[in-house]
Amino acid sequence: MAPRSKDDLLIHINGTLTPTRDATVHVFDHSFLYGDGLFETYRVADGRVFRMEPHLDRMERSARAIALTLPHGRDRLREIILETIAANGLRECYVKSIVSRGCGDEPLLEHTGLESRLIVIVRPSMPFFTEGMEGRGLSAAIVGVRKTPAAALDPRVKSNNYLNVITSRIAARGMGAQESILLDDRGRVVEASFYNIIAVHGRHLHTPAEGCLEGITLETTLEAAAARDFAIHRSAIYPYDLETADEVLFTSTAGGVIPVTTINGQAIGNGRPGPVFATLAAAYEDALRDPSQGAPVPGI
Repeated sequence: MAPRSKDDLLIHINGTLTPTRDATVHVFDHSFLYGDGLFETYRVADGRVFRMEPHLDRMERSARAIALTLPHGRDRLREIILETIAANGLRECYVKSIVSRGCGDEPLLEHTGLESRLIVIVRPSMPFFTEGMEGRGLSAAIVGVRKTPAAALDPRVKSNNYLNVITSRIAARGMGAQESILLDDRGRVVEASFYNIIAVHGRHLHTPAEGCLEGITLETTLEAAAARDFAIHRSAIYPYDLETADEVLFTSTAGGVIPVTTINGQAIGNGRPGPVFATLAAAYEDALRDPSQGAPVPGI
């Protein structure tokens, strides 16, 4: 199959494959109007969807938490995702499955009587760092915007409502940083904009115990670290724990393991990606390409 241009990549929209350039959703769709929906991001490497089942588990948990009925059972949802990847013929890509609560006859907040809708987007994998950035890592800022508290919206729900994150990133960019780090209402570090966080102190890795997404890339990274005799600590961490760390790492599906080398303009460690980053990034890449950890995409 000849490579498709980005505009020609096919998107699954509620049962139909549509070229990206023609893909639309209704203006009365609840995800568009209110952020009323869920999503998952998947990484495809060597023609396999990495840790697909934990992603599907998380979407099912999120759906139960917000009383959203998924449009398909788990087996059919899995098939649709794999079929959409196969239709695009990409062995290296990332994928978003998005579920909206549905579309009403009027732009109203009424949630009853709606039929949930599924979108599956496939995009080529892209290098996270631009040319020349590989040795520098990311800059981050601890911003004044607080993470939405779990009592309002539990962060374990991977919802389509990212206004809190967007405003945090605007604040970080205003401080001259590339990414934001958010605290909870008690001043504890919980997450970066769309990353989990690890603070490295010697052979000890510290990550927030609560108030953050249950990250699949985070768990993969911590499993690899534990196998290499790092001590894992899930506990409350504070800005001090980041500012005094030897290294700080972000993890996400789209980015993998990312080094953070400055926070609020202050160098972390020696201000360059460190040896723990190199070890865990390589371990994550090995896991990503382990055939036993991926669901094969038929026909590619």
